[in-house]
Amino acid sequence: TVTVNGQKATVTSIADNAFKGNTKVTEVVLPTTIEEIGTNAFSGCTSLKKVDIPKNTETIGKNAFNGCKSLTKANFKGKKVTKIGEGAFAGCKKLSNVTLPASVTSIGKNAFKGDSKLKKLTIKSKKITSIGKNALKGLPKNCKVYIPKSLKANAKKKYIKMLKKAGVKAKNIKAK
Repeated sequence: TVTVNGQKATVTSIADNAFKGNTKVTEVVLPTTIEEIGTNAFSGCTSLKKVDIPKNTETIGKNAFNGCKSLTKANFKGKKVTKIGEGAFAGCKKLSNVTLPASVTSIGKNAFKGDSKLKKLTIKSKKITSIGKNALKGLPKNCKVYIPKSLKANAKKKYIKMLKKAGVKAKNIKAK
């Protein structure tokens, strides 16, 4: 909560461009009340190493963490995130392992593009309807993308098709 002129207000979003280009931020601890992380909110925070996405967050905006080249951890604490925006984690060159919660329904284009150290991406969601172009382009050749083992045959085919279009080689897609 924030108090302004004696009035308490609950913080529910991080504004667009809020910390854009701040090279001093190394870690972000967001309150559980955050529902949205805005466009470019932390874009270019080149010293940012860790962020916990709070349990009530539903949307990660376009380029929210784009270019955070020191980011090694992006922990999703809840099961409410439905949208990973365009370029949200693009250029996070030290990010090595990401687990997307079961609530995710869309991954925007270029979302993880150029994350050259990403070795493992686990998708727990069975509800993804779209994965944008080049969302996973430029990942290491040995990066494994895990999809839910419990997907029905048609859904599994759809996921594989979307992931291939996003930049993942079929041999790197595994059921878990």
